[in-house]
Parts: sequence; C-alpha cells; structure tokens
Amino acid sequence: MFCLAKNSSLFRLASNEHVRRQLNVARSQSNFSNKNFKSLDPKTESVRNLYAFMTSAIVPRPIALVSTKNNAEWMEGNDKEQGKESINVAPFSYFNAVSTEPPCIMFSITQNGNKEGGKKDTLRNIQHFGEFVVHSVNEENWEKANQTSGEYPYGHSELREAGFTTIPSSVITTPRIAESSFSMECKLEKIVELGEGGPGSVSVVFGRIVMFHIDESILNEKGRIDPQKLKPVARLGGISYGTLGKVLQAPRPSLNEDKRKK
Repeated sequence: MFCLAKNSSLFRLASNEHVRRQLNVARSQSNFSNKNFKSLDPKTESVRNLYAFMTSAIVPRPIALVSTKNNAEWMEGNDKEQGKESINVAPFSYFNAVSTEPPCIMFSITQNGNKEGGKKDTLRNIQHFGEFVVHSVNEENWEKANQTSGEYPYGHSELREAGFTTIPSSVITTPRIAESSFSMECKLEKIVELGEGGPGSVSVVFGRIVMFHIDESILNEKGRIDPQKLKPVARLGGISYGTLGKVLQAPRPSLNEDKRKK
C-alpha cells in the first residue's frame, strides 16, 4: 500500500487542497442559510400552475417556427377553395437539438381540447405527411411568428395573417419561410407520447434534418453562424420574449492543464 509521509510536499499539497475545499463548502453553506426556498410538489399543483412555473424558470427557450402542409381533404369553407398548397405555420418553444449523427431536433406539441382528437394542426399534418420545416425566430420576424400562434381553424392561412412568404424546399415538398435566416428541412423520425392524453399531455416530435439553409449574411469569417448576426429571439414566461443580450465565453476546464499549473 502506498502512503504519504506527513512531512512530504505531496502530503502538504493534499492537505492544503482539502482545507481549501472545506472552507469553500463552509462559505457556500453560510450563503445558502440566508435564503428561503419554496418547494413545489408537481403532484399537488394544477397543470396551469406547473406550466407557469416551468416556462418562467426554464428560460430563455429557443423558438421553432414550424411549417407543415395542410391536407385539403380536412379543410372546410373558403379555406378549402384555396387548393392543395395550403401551409400551416406555428411556433413552439419546447424545442432543441438532440443529436448530430444523425442530425436531429425535437419539439413538443401540447394537447388542444378545441381541436379534433385533441391534436393541434401541426401534429396532424406531420403524422399525415411525415415532414416539416423548422425556422429560426429573430428580431426581424418574431412579431410575425407570434401572429401565427393564434387559434385559427384548420386550413386557415397563418402565412397570410402574419405576412410571411414561402420559397421551395430542396428535399421535402413542404415550403420554407423566406423571412427566416436559418431553416432546417426535416423528415419525421418518431413521435413519443407523454402523459395520459388530457390537459398538459404532449406529443414529442423528433425530426431528422435532411437539409440546412443559412442566410450567408449571418456567417462569420470562418463560415460559422454568428449569434450576434443571427439575432435570435427566445421565449420567456407569460407573453414575454427575450433577445440575445450579453455573450459570455469560457474555455472548458482541462484536468491535465490544472495539474500542470500546480
């Protein structure tokens, strides 16, 4: 068994490091002792309260502005007269990237009691056609994106309400929105259902990205997307939105580098 002599430099270094850690723990405990924490048991809270807490605390959330094709056979009245090229557009903020190989994104769609079968139009369209386009929301188009979140009947043109224009996609048949500086053509990978089908239940949609489209004006000199040029807008709690704000940078810590410094 290997032992360190008490008078060795390694022993003194280990002892000093232990003392420093203990002091840091004590300081942290002292700081936390002055705080009052409110605890919430999700089993005793209403869906509405849980939603309010989660969307206010888990911020900022990127916004997926999703376009899908409507099925003309499901449309009624004047909207049906517009033909087969009707496009649905809706924003979702429970959204993120999940993998790079394969390149996939996910977003969740909550149940809607006012829609057929509780399914929002976006979910019905994705299940039927198996494809969709995800667009970024920025300082130039966020108000238009918000306009698409209204409770419109199936087949009603959110594009017309928001003033968006479309351009053809490269791989899939669903068109993309010209006003977005970054978009991803996606094919449906899978849908995972969470909940019992009532209020608060969601369908988590996973999409495989089959083509990216990037406005060259948001690229830096290395050909990467510059967040300052992208100017993303994110969702906060309630009806609030947020912009990028201050950008912080820090390298990842390296254990080997830390050892060399010592």
